[in-house]
Amino acid sequence: GYTTMSSSSSSSSSSSSSSSSSSSSPTVVGCRPPGDMVAGFDLDHTLVNWRCAGWPNRTEHYELWNSFVVDECRRLHDSGYVLVIFSNQGGIKSALNGKRAGTIRGVIDWIANVFDRPLFAVVSTKSDSGYHKGSPRMWEVFENFCNGGKLALPDSSFFVGDADGAGDNDDVASDPEKRRHQQTGTDKSFTKNVGEMRNTTMEFFTPGEYFGPSDAELRRKTASMATGWIVPREAMRARAALLGGYSTGPICLVLVGVQGSGKSTFCQKLVEGGGCRWRQFSQDTIRNGSPGTRQAVEEAAREALRNGNNVVIDRMHLDEEQRQHFVLLGKRCQIPVHCLVLVATSEEVQERVRHRMDHPGKVQGEDGARIAVSSLSRLRYPSYDEGFELISYSHQMEGRLWIAYQRLDSSVEIPVPRTIRLHNSGKLSLPMITFGTMNIKRRDSTAIVTQALKMGVSSIDTAPTYGNESEVGAAIESFRRVKVTIKVPKRATSPEQARREVMQSLSLLRLSRIDIILLHWPCDFIESGTLSAVWKELEKMKEEGLCLAIGVCNFTIASLMTLLEHCTIKPSLNQIERHPLLPQYDLLEYCDSQGIIVQSHTALGNGSELLLGNDTIVRVARESLMSPAQVVLCWNLQQNTPVVMKFSSIDHGEEITALQQEQTTLRLSPLQMKAIDNLGLSDCSHRFVAPPFMYRRGAAYSWGDTPNIIGKVVE
Repeated sequence: GYTTMSSSSSSSSSSSSSSSSSSSSPTVVGCRPPGDMVAGFDLDHTLVNWRCAGWPNRTEHYELWNSFVVDECRRLHDSGYVLVIFSNQGGIKSALNGKRAGTIRGVIDWIANVFDRPLFAVVSTKSDSGYHKGSPRMWEVFENFCNGGKLALPDSSFFVGDADGAGDNDDVASDPEKRRHQQTGTDKSFTKNVGEMRNTTMEFFTPGEYFGPSDAELRRKTASMATGWIVPREAMRARAALLGGYSTGPICLVLVGVQGSGKSTFCQKLVEGGGCRWRQFSQDTIRNGSPGTRQAVEEAAREALRNGNNVVIDRMHLDEEQRQHFVLLGKRCQIPVHCLVLVATSEEVQERVRHRMDHPGKVQGEDGARIAVSSLSRLRYPSYDEGFELISYSHQMEGRLWIAYQRLDSSVEIPVPRTIRLHNSGKLSLPMITFGTMNIKRRDSTAIVTQALKMGVSSIDTAPTYGNESEVGAAIESFRRVKVTIKVPKRATSPEQARREVMQSLSLLRLSRIDIILLHWPCDFIESGTLSAVWKELEKMKEEGLCLAIGVCNFTIASLMTLLEHCTIKPSLNQIERHPLLPQYDLLEYCDSQGIIVQSHTALGNGSELLLGNDTIVRVARESLMSPAQVVLCWNLQQNTPVVMKFSSIDHGEEITALQQEQTTLRLSPLQMKAIDNLGLSDCSHRFVAPPFMYRRGAAYSWGDTPNIIGKVVE
């Protein structure tokens, strides 16, 4: 009916005792001396969550609740608590050496090794044995077989478990609809019954109450920011003006972010780099470097705005009530109010808070890290209903939005960077211009790619469906430090097929590893229900060192939401069609919110006269002494969006590479950027790559009901 286990970082063993077949005591090794205080935990949906969409059957299908679990459990052990897991696992039944038992044992051993502290587990293996929670009998098993027969003290102990008991019911845990309606509360009952058994009470916490929000919850929370992601037209124009450099102040910028999200660093860079037109105000330092009142911050901000300065408010602003004070301030001063959310993971904020010193509010060290995690659970993302002119999301201190705000009302020339750093990729930086190899004939590919590399291009993009990987490989073989991007075609709808495609590409390219692997199209993966499984195979390939970064192509916001629900490693890149006739500001900003770099393909509209022959593009080219192609590429580059493009001739190649070599001289003025923006902010947008398979009514990946007439069918 139950099995007991004990594990430590140095040794582990398990033995079992069935109520129907054996009366012998289990042998437990590697355990600590008996203790009075127990820190008890449920397993599923408490210490660990499931990384997979279905039923977990391998150790790698599990992840810790969040990164705070390890440090907290180590602290508990070092403070005198005995760490014990009490778990219902009816799926094991009598097969104590079976696959399910092996999986659970593997998970518990993994947890113990991560904790690096002794850990006990008492597992009920039969729902009808009388040991399942909420019965208190597993507590007695722990005392008799793991605690040397010594009684533990419930009033000095506590239990952390699933509030609704769903993690302890195999049938319920595997069915989301049943979980939603399950209210048996087995963990609460277990806690209550253990206390009553000893005529006292034992404290109960949910994992959210004790550890803070789970990593899975935070992924869902950030992914769901796209729900109803409809940006008002006025906000789209404000965003275009900000990125295009023609936005004017004064404005009030309200920062939103928990401790350690980078607010103070952002403010410091903004004020130092943006000339004298930015003023920073924080309630933590408003009184001559000491904490003060919100009213004092408002008064100081009001005075600065009246004097024509831009103002940035450095505070967490976790909910609408806190933010509303500054929205009203903007209305009274008749100036626009922007909101910038600095998104950071639980791991990032904990790491930053632990190591910072001399914080005005003393939120630092281990206690500060715990406060920061708690703040994450209270964060409510802003909406346009609150009255903001523009809401943006970013966790790139050197990214698009920081540069854009730094440039506001500043006479300082901000150069366009030559590279952009990818998140979740180590230190991989992507050149702003990548050479694309689509629609280059096989017989010409080696010569054309070689010529591009000689001109200074250092990044190549290719795919199996382009039919020229072998020729591209021949070209890059004699060049060092070339960054290469490959793609998994949409036909590879299983993890095994995806890996085969990657290995075939590596073989054709004569490479042992690659820089970036992208999923080429979302449609077939989503339709077949294998997006999560294929993505996890890409995650494995990254962990194995086959690539430095993984990403996607042509993913809509809804497609990204579908992926982000289940991924452990977020995409570093989303390669989409983007040009002045298809600016996609909503997708651009959603990707920023997730730390995903947007890279523009078809940046020149496949050379179409509709784009390069547009009257506005031609006029700006004449004014700026650039070609129409240079103008269109500058539009993307000055918005800090890297591009993929190809050359049609040597002269064309020299035009393009000049942008990368001379970005401080070949630039568009703010008025020219505004004129070009007006093309894409009209009611009509144009796709030059519009395959029919990307159009299906109601599908998450769909671009609409029918392709537009200028679309080009590609694979």
